[in-house]
Amino acid sequence: MNVVYRLVLLVLLLPATAVANDDVYVPDDLQQWQEWVLHDKAYRECPFIFDRTATQRNDFICSWPGSLTLSVDANGGRFEQQWSVYAEQQWIQLPGNTSYWPHQVTADGRSVEVVLRDNIPSVFLEPGNYRLAGSFAWDERPGNLSLPWQTGLISLSVNGQAVARPDRSSNSVFLGERRQE
Repeated sequence: MNVVYRLVLLVLLLPATAVANDDVYVPDDLQQWQEWVLHDKAYRECPFIFDRTATQRNDFICSWPGSLTLSVDANGGRFEQQWSVYAEQQWIQLPGNTSYWPHQVTADGRSVEVVLRDNIPSVFLEPGNYRLAGSFAWDERPGNLSLPWQTGLISLSVNGQAVARPDRSSNSVFLGERRQE
């Protein structure tokens, strides 16, 4: 009973981000329990949302996108986006959908397999920082292109012309001429 009491006390006293830290002191009596306590808790090394309690898995963000650069014309397009993946392997959603599938997708210049996950083209990445890039081909430029919901910043050019303020919804960006207000 004494060992279990110490184990519970250790888990309660350590901050969420320190639980997975290798520099944390663990008493000799509890060393054998450390792997068991931390099993399936790698997400605790990820940043957490500021107004959450950081007690549940969905309080943590284990992948974070940078700005999406998207260049399109009548024949197709190219995209590039930085991603940071923390602590665990993550599914990263890509621009596009089943109608406009991303081709020649690379992570830091190396080909990666794109799969359909939750009806969205996605890649599975290990922890690290990546530059994802790929292309699209179409017979006619679509009116909208689906985007990962996490994407916030977009640098868009249509037919070689930069679009200062892309017109977008929560899950797509408008690729036509700028709408009149």
